[in-house]
Amino acid sequence: MVASVDAGTLRRVVVEAAERSAEVRKVVTAALGAAPQKRSAPRSELSTRLIGQCPAMEAVRDAIGQIAGTNMPVLITGESGTGKDLVAQEIHEHSRAANGSFIPVNCGAIPGTLITSELFGHERGSFTGAVSRQIGQVELANNGTLFLDEIGELPCDVQATLLRFLQDLKIRRVGGNREITVDCRIVAATNADLQEAVATGRFRQDLFFRLDVFPIHLPPLRERGDDVLLLAEVFLDRIAMELHRPPITLSRDARSAIRSYHWPGNVRELSSKLKKAVILCDGSWLRSEDLRFLATAESNSQASPKRRGPKGRNFEPEEVALALRRNGGNVTASSRDLGVSRVTLYKLISRYGLNRG
Repeated sequence: MVASVDAGTLRRVVVEAAERSAEVRKVVTAALGAAPQKRSAPRSELSTRLIGQCPAMEAVRDAIGQIAGTNMPVLITGESGTGKDLVAQEIHEHSRAANGSFIPVNCGAIPGTLITSELFGHERGSFTGAVSRQIGQVELANNGTLFLDEIGELPCDVQATLLRFLQDLKIRRVGGNREITVDCRIVAATNADLQEAVATGRFRQDLFFRLDVFPIHLPPLRERGDDVLLLAEVFLDRIAMELHRPPITLSRDARSAIRSYHWPGNVRELSSKLKKAVILCDGSWLRSEDLRFLATAESNSQASPKRRGPKGRNFEPEEVALALRRNGGNVTASSRDLGVSRVTLYKLISRYGLNRG
């Protein structure tokens, strides 16, 4: 007899298997000492990080497959929270430098007085406080990938130093006399309009041309259609595992609320707010009232309706059947999950001709 498996559990198993498969491939490759030789990455090998089926995300996956096997710089653009760091990691993991280090640097988080030293390193005594030699992030990325996030925040003098490195593949630590050859892939990302920054003199045009050879643009979540629901389901599975909760399913009204919200913080905001919603949720169904904090001045006109009494609540047959299966046919537990009375649940079971077993 074949046991039934609910959709949430099935999604969770598929995601975990895909992630483990990617890790196993990396371990086996490292053990055999075989460096990747492919000039492009087959799309079937791209990991579950880049979730989405809209045409724009299909184009992103295509672009990664085309560029990953080369050593060309890549410029990733898109609003904050769209997942630019995930694209950078995908490029690294399917590149010839996959066995090397992936070194991320947030250019906007380092004070301007320290960023040259942070990127290129310094020698002992080169400035006050330099009590020992420090290896810079560029040097640490040798034979790997250097990810420069928010590159538009780099001061102009550091931009010039980075440009020289891209031309010569050589660096000189602050206070040092020796040139050091470094072979690393540069992947940069920004949420700013670099062309506008070039026009206003805030970003070097020659550096922009160096980086913009192969741009990849990530669309905002509000332009990705039903991808937001696909992402929400995957995030819910991961959050439930993290919080040691049983699988949680989106109700119809929650799906409507998620689909209609603008998501100004993009994928990062979706993940964060779903975690909050799961904490507020007291059953195995996530409902619109668990997402009530999505209501903003922007979306008040489309705010989801408040929770109504049992007589005014509608359910799909699949929702009722899934609640019964999860609770072994126990009407009391199932009615609690659905947020209705036992009498209402009995009526729904009768209306849809459902089997409590």
